[in-house]
Amino acid sequence: MRQFLLPMERTGRIVSPVFDDWIDASDVVSAIEERDGGWRSKLPALLNDIMISLCARRIGATLITYNGEDFRLIRRHREFSLRVLAGARRESRR
Repeated sequence: MRQFLLPMERTGRIVSPVFDDWIDASDVVSAIEERDGGWRSKLPALLNDIMISLCARRIGATLITYNGEDFRLIRRHREFSLRVLAGARRESRR
């Protein structure tokens, strides 16, 4: 694994959340809780997806996923580039 990661780290292709991403994530969680009440029980599970979205947004990347439902929900609260793939889908969290 280290041999796989080191070249990406050297070229700046490893992205991890920064402090401001965590602050922004708390705002997104609060907004979802207030405006999309049906998701309230799923918020802890959504936190990772929120962080992925915010990291992609920060670096200007397009997030590519099969999980359109969760990421479209997040995008209603923070704009980011999203491409949802057709095909295999995971089970819905709702």
